[in-house]
Amino acid sequence: MNVVLYVRVSSQRQVEEGFSLEGQLQDLRKYCEQQSYTIVNEYIDEGNSAFRGHRRHVFQQMITEVTSGVFDVQGVVVYSLSRFARDLLMQLSSVKKLQDSGIRLISVAENLPEDRLGFKLTSVFTGLINEMNSEQNAMIVRSRLEQTAKQGYYTGGPIPFGYESITCQEDTKRKRKN
Repeated sequence: MNVVLYVRVSSQRQVEEGFSLEGQLQDLRKYCEQQSYTIVNEYIDEGNSAFRGHRRHVFQQMITEVTSGVFDVQGVVVYSLSRFARDLLMQLSSVKKLQDSGIRLISVAENLPEDRLGFKLTSVFTGLINEMNSEQNAMIVRSRLEQTAKQGYYTGGPIPFGYESITCQEDTKRKRKN
């Protein structure tokens, strides 16, 4: 079976610190070798959230190319459905495009059934859990950032014109900026 690989990490920090892109690729290549799949292309989305799919140009390119016949493929292989999408509606519409073109979505981490109904049930539940996880993580991060800002510390992003970010030493081992 001819397949393409799709890998993604959520943030630029993960890209810079070497989180998981290469690990995902290694796992996917190994899986494809075990299954005797032929990899015809690899799509790598560096530092793009799957919850806000409109920013994932590589993902959109992959969907367009595999469904328009640029490559002769029968499957898209991902490490997990959370790498594919964390927004259930986006997942459903993207999977439908693939299925309408006769292309399977294959997840290494989740054993998705090959039959249509089993696949739909399993992928929808998994997609819903991924979306809820993403929303919960966003609430936690937002809360931590608000607490950090209330303590007078810099939370990231562009520094306003006329201001300077300086490193301050706390009693703890962490260095913070304010």
